[in-house]
Amino acid sequence: MRVCRRGLPVLARPVAHDGPHRVLVRPRSGVSGWRQCVRRIRLGNGKIVDPPALRNEIQEGHRSPVSAHRAPGEGKPRSGAGAAARLRGGCAASRGAPQAVPRRDVEAVADRRAQRVVFHSACDRADAAAGAQRVSRVLVSILNWNGAAQTLDCVSDLLRQQLPAGVTADILVIDNGSAPADAQALAHGLAGLPVALRRESVNHGFAGGHNLAVDRALDDGHDFLWLVNSDAVMGSVTVLAQLLALMAADDRCGAASPLLAILDQPEKVYFCGNFHDWSRLDTHRASNVDDARSKACRLQAQQWVPGTAMLLRTQALRAAGKLDERMFAYYEDDELCARLAAHGWHSAVAYDARVLHAMPRRETDRPAYYFYLMARNYLIFWHGSTPAAHRRRLGLKLLDRALYDVNRLYYRGFPEQARAALLGVDDFLRRRYGRPALDRHAGLRLRVLRALLWVPHLRVLRRLDRTA
Repeated sequence: MRVCRRGLPVLARPVAHDGPHRVLVRPRSGVSGWRQCVRRIRLGNGKIVDPPALRNEIQEGHRSPVSAHRAPGEGKPRSGAGAAARLRGGCAASRGAPQAVPRRDVEAVADRRAQRVVFHSACDRADAAAGAQRVSRVLVSILNWNGAAQTLDCVSDLLRQQLPAGVTADILVIDNGSAPADAQALAHGLAGLPVALRRESVNHGFAGGHNLAVDRALDDGHDFLWLVNSDAVMGSVTVLAQLLALMAADDRCGAASPLLAILDQPEKVYFCGNFHDWSRLDTHRASNVDDARSKACRLQAQQWVPGTAMLLRTQALRAAGKLDERMFAYYEDDELCARLAAHGWHSAVAYDARVLHAMPRRETDRPAYYFYLMARNYLIFWHGSTPAAHRRRLGLKLLDRALYDVNRLYYRGFPEQARAALLGVDDFLRRRYGRPALDRHAGLRLRVLRALLWVPHLRVLRRLDRTA
């Protein structure tokens, strides 16, 4: 608060008490007069009291019972003349013993507090009733690409999910440019089921396909969008309910995922928490659930969840945007979670929910286009999402790491995968995005640079082999 003494503004710190306060008059000359006026505060409705006296009376039990209703005329503001007279009496009394506070003044303060409590309680009840009546809508998005039998199994699994009260779910299957025979088998299997089917003539990839569902969820007013891989198997009938409970407990959670375990080894969890390490340009993967919980408390803004069974809040998607279609597939979940964090949202894991997912036994068992997309999208993600504080020599660091991965594949004896990865690096440098096309070769300059880095990379790889 601010008062003036001899024409100069002076900040005053009044004695702490329970009610609103402000200095009422200009202080008299001298330090003692200044202190006396600071001690006299206004509680409201024109009542001037001495804080120690009010505090003593409340502590000694002289306060009358609180009533939410007062008699007509009680607690009304009094005239300015009466206030000035009481002020003069209060200044005189302050030089001696503390002035006693009238019981009516204490009752007026208590009445106002009681009315505030009643008002806020009524508001809380109204909000709770409105929340109970509101229905949350979830859109489930499944992509099919030449895997009708697997997609139909996934749909049957999802139809068995038990939804909490006040939640409705719609299932949308998007055929992402499958062969005609597979698309026909899918349509025949979904006939008669409460599932919507959308047929696309081309493969839009993971990002482009699910963005069709994002558009529908936003246009139709769904509250959540659940992206589910067609080869995912629910670990229980309450996976979606547990994800929704996690979202309900934290209104700033924009993305959530269950634990992910290997399909033929259900006890082996391969995802329980991932965290971006911007300083090292790498991802920390939690080793177990306890480790994930500990890291999530410290690194909430750096956490990201994979798109295997990712539940998204549509409100967060409106703020951060859709999946990045430049990537086609892979790393789009990393990028979306990083973008959500930049807009004030965060990702979380439902540690009691579990989804099983098929995984190859070796990384090199994957097709060549996987290595192309991973190499290109690695550069897209880290180059585009790394914060400014960690961008020093970023381009050189990323290029060296990408070419190291290429040389590692050559060193391990996988030349086809290495050539696909090198082409992905070249397409990033040439800004070629979207669907992969592997019937080409990387540029001559990049191939020469990869050969020049072979010797230093080989030393690192051999040293790792000796320490393994």
